[in-house]
Amino acid sequence: MSLKKTFTRENIRRDFNSGSPFLKGFIQNLLSQLSSVEENMEKWKKKVVRIYGKKILTSKFKFPYFPNDDLFDILYCHHLLYSFIIKLILAEIITIHQDGRNASFLAELHDFQRKDFLERSHSLITGQFFRDFNLPVLISDDYFCFPIENLDPSIVISIKKLIRILLGYDFSSTARQQDFFKYLYLILIPRSVRHLLGEYFTPDWLASFIFDELPGFSYERCTILDPSCGSGTFIIQGINRFKMAGKELGISNEELLKKILTGIAGIDLNPLSVLSARANFLIQVLNLLEGSDLQIRIPIIQGDAILDDIGLAKVDYIVGNPPWISWDLLPREYREETRSLWEYHGLFSLDGRRALYGGSKKDISMLFTYATTEKFLKNNGILAFLMTQTIFKTKGAGDGFRRFQLGSKTPLKVLKVHDLSRINPFQDASSTTSIMFLQKGVSTAYPVPFYRWTTNKGKNSMIRLAATPVDPNSVTSPWLTLAENRLGLKELFGNSIYDAREGVNTGGANGVYWFRILEKTSHAKIRIENDPALGKIPVERVRAQIETKNVFPLIKSKNVKKWALTSSDLYVLVCQDPETRRGFPLVTFQKSSPLQYAYLKRFQERLENRALYKKFFAKINAPFYSMYNVQKETFSPYKVAWSRMSKNLEAALIKPVNDKFLGEIIPIPQETISYVPFNDLEEAFYFCAMINSELSNEFVRAYSVTGGKGFASTHVLQYLKIPKFAPENEIHVELAKQARLLTENESSLKKDDNIEMEKEITRLSARAYKVPELNLSR
Repeated sequence: MSLKKTFTRENIRRDFNSGSPFLKGFIQNLLSQLSSVEENMEKWKKKVVRIYGKKILTSKFKFPYFPNDDLFDILYCHHLLYSFIIKLILAEIITIHQDGRNASFLAELHDFQRKDFLERSHSLITGQFFRDFNLPVLISDDYFCFPIENLDPSIVISIKKLIRILLGYDFSSTARQQDFFKYLYLILIPRSVRHLLGEYFTPDWLASFIFDELPGFSYERCTILDPSCGSGTFIIQGINRFKMAGKELGISNEELLKKILTGIAGIDLNPLSVLSARANFLIQVLNLLEGSDLQIRIPIIQGDAILDDIGLAKVDYIVGNPPWISWDLLPREYREETRSLWEYHGLFSLDGRRALYGGSKKDISMLFTYATTEKFLKNNGILAFLMTQTIFKTKGAGDGFRRFQLGSKTPLKVLKVHDLSRINPFQDASSTTSIMFLQKGVSTAYPVPFYRWTTNKGKNSMIRLAATPVDPNSVTSPWLTLAENRLGLKELFGNSIYDAREGVNTGGANGVYWFRILEKTSHAKIRIENDPALGKIPVERVRAQIETKNVFPLIKSKNVKKWALTSSDLYVLVCQDPETRRGFPLVTFQKSSPLQYAYLKRFQERLENRALYKKFFAKINAPFYSMYNVQKETFSPYKVAWSRMSKNLEAALIKPVNDKFLGEIIPIPQETISYVPFNDLEEAFYFCAMINSELSNEFVRAYSVTGGKGFASTHVLQYLKIPKFAPENEIHVELAKQARLLTENESSLKKDDNIEMEKEITRLSARAYKVPELNLSR
């Protein structure tokens, strides 16, 4: 019985944690040798920017254990080490397979003296070792070769220590039932770095589920492509399905190997992913190579599945997890290279300038889906991709995608969608994941089966819903997803007479405009202290005396609860003309509020460098202290407000308060709050009741991505047709009465009374919406 360890996640974490002294020392040794691989590193750097997007160029992020080193240098060294470990493991497995269980490439390499050690290592790093085993394309266009002959002795020592660690593992055939390299990468690269790069690896169970759900999948009709294969999770699943079917059908190893080599393929832009996937592919088919002298070509191709001419035949199934990178984070060159394809497939649904800025909310996964479907999928073939839920729920950016028609006019049928956003299948990621199954050559028919997953005590379950465009007159509008017996809620759709607005936006300078009042120093003056931690823009902490005019109590998102506001000790300075929508004229402001001007002047350079200021105000020479979203309605006496980043619509009434420093005054909401302004208090209470009703909430949840930044933004009233308040309408008046009671007595009401009053509001709102036939007793 072997005493060696299996290559499990726990063992990998113990030996290869990026914070271990051994790994840190190895990386430091590699850093000292980077000048010898400068050419390969520069090629790698260009590829990395294309893979991860331009955020990697501007990020000030540092590796946790190397805070004073360049991100590119450290990342390259980690990739260099990872690729070397792959080659060592693969050489060991091939040697065991070729020469028997007692053979060991690692043991032999470890015991070599320096000259032989360097020669054998050179053969491994350059790929000659694998070519000697009739595996010529296992390593090609390798960005991770380094001149072994000139290695510093410290690196040789580190490599031998690495080999000793690997010799503690069992790489025999009984230990090859998993993706060896995915978990190694997850441990070797710190989580914070992977999150920065947007790297989330598909769990094995999820890839298996997708294969289980593929309609018509069989050994006979089964050619598969993963056009963004990563380390090969879906490739491994496909190979295992073929092997199981081959065993049941009594297929010979030689025939099965030919089937796998011609029936499964992968593409990836990342050279490190290609190396991992090729290695995993080989490991999975090694047992089929016994007694064969076949020179196999592993069908994992390095390239861009969108732009490159890959030269693959069309397949029956496309599966995988495409890249998720938003348009604005793509390198400018790549945006230009792909722009014609976005337009060809109709994915730019907006015109002119709106398309340019609206594109920032688009995701490359949209284009990736359409481009790979057109290039690689047979007519009537099936695509199954992990996609962001926002493509089904986002207004504007997702409209073109929801045409479900390729640039060639070929229709696409969405067969079903699984919503995984509530179970977070990607560990430590707050993703809005869904699985989309679509068929090429058939038009989408509504409603589409839509399965929402939930988890309870670690056990996943799903409920079946139905998806249909929220706007019955526009098939490209966001999807409404409801139980089939609730589709009557479509009657709530429509453009409300009420308009929602966003609160005051400082453009990232909350640390300047937001402050606490320390004391009132005179009738019209106060002493304040700002809080630099409140803003994205770094500023110094100051105390200053300013005038009370233009100062208002601030309402933050966290202060808005259902029916009530919690207290805040923050205030906001609004030195803006609501008519011109820019800062007060400089001369006027200096004269009327010299202390406020002097306070803001201290931050002038920071305020002028705000991205939104440069975009909207600099070119019109607006004062440096200009803000955003300040308009007449900002100062309305009553506002019904709700946070736009939430899982439910929970609104409260904002009305004038008697502030201890400022007296009678109107509070001002921040930009993460949506609000509707009112001059009439009864109408405001009526609207508050309607927006808080469970009926309204169910409708908004059904077409939005809950918890996202845009869940309850101002678009709510473009879809939710809240009727105009009519004082002669008894239902409207009763709704206002109930909302007033809940607002004024929220803290003193018993829970049961509160529940009953909210049920009554929901019943009344159904009558106001004129949908009384819906079952409201759920």
